[in-house]
Amino acid sequence: MDPPSLLLLPRRPSMAAHHQPLLATLSALRSSTQQPILMVSLPAARRASWAVAQAALAQFYALVTVVCVELGMPCESDAGPGAVDVVALLVGEGDDGVEWEATVVRDERWLATREGGWGMVYYVDDEEGAEVMGRFCRFLPNYPWRLMAISPGLAAAAAAAPLSPSETSDDRRCGSSKSVCLGGTFDHLHPGHKLLLSAAALLASSSSSSSSSASASPSLLTIGVTVDAMLTKKQFATHIQPWPMRIAAVLSFLAMFLDLGTDMSKSSGAAAQQLLLSGGRVRVSCVELVDAFGPTVEVRDMDALVVSRETAAGGAAVNDRRADKGWEELELYVIDVLDVSGVAVGEEEGEKISCTAIRARRAAAVG
Repeated sequence: MDPPSLLLLPRRPSMAAHHQPLLATLSALRSSTQQPILMVSLPAARRASWAVAQAALAQFYALVTVVCVELGMPCESDAGPGAVDVVALLVGEGDDGVEWEATVVRDERWLATREGGWGMVYYVDDEEGAEVMGRFCRFLPNYPWRLMAISPGLAAAAAAAPLSPSETSDDRRCGSSKSVCLGGTFDHLHPGHKLLLSAAALLASSSSSSSSSASASPSLLTIGVTVDAMLTKKQFATHIQPWPMRIAAVLSFLAMFLDLGTDMSKSSGAAAQQLLLSGGRVRVSCVELVDAFGPTVEVRDMDALVVSRETAAGGAAVNDRRADKGWEELELYVIDVLDVSGVAVGEEEGEKISCTAIRARRAAAVG
């Protein structure tokens, strides 16, 4: 497989300002002979709250959805040639010599020195974009990548909601939990899934110093993935990916989000259900989900549960069940909907990335 490509985005007053650079980049990638992976560097404050960080990711993945609909490009991770697999990364500016790797927001050195390099590095062709590109290249002056400048479009004139909403009263921090749980089907991994997984990964605890992290036990990120037997009555059920394929997609995505990619070929058997990521600070484990509660009512030692607005009621039910057992309630974290101010993901766009719509498209393709 070819190495992933990278899009470096500068700071903008709104997420909508990134529309044209993303459109141009995806247009350039659509002719690839295999489905390309595009990692996107989103500017972020290093100590962003969880609410602000996940909101930025929600806005970006909504923008990905809108642009892919405009281009007629599938955006699920297994769609093949003509599609694209986009992974958003939260990246802070510069390198201050502090333990960036111990935070969920990483530095530009981390990007520039990625093992295996980059297939193509795209940057925005204006003053702010050139500044980001210059900082990126200084870490490897004899950079081996191919570079491509992308038109900024009307970035400076874009008027929409701020990239990092400051009006939220939720100041809970990233990296605040030692044991985080979430659940889902994760069939044909798409932007909505990526937001949910990223938001959960943001909560994983991180050490503030390498000396303490060496002896500390890793945070746990437990992902309940619905078993095949529970999905037989879904629409177009014959096109649902088998459980091993779905957990492989989940683990592969998280490896890209936390570590810029991990060699999954070395995992087998039970080991294929879990990965140790982020320098040993986060252990990701996929387990079978056979009911609505999963490990949340089987394992007492959990801190947090990440849900969507559609499944928030299920989170309350989980805490009711834990209270019945005399256990502590899980702190609930509710992710944003996929919405970009000024370019909302409406019914048409939302339907095109739903699991049912993806399976329907594939069923139609095979007759």
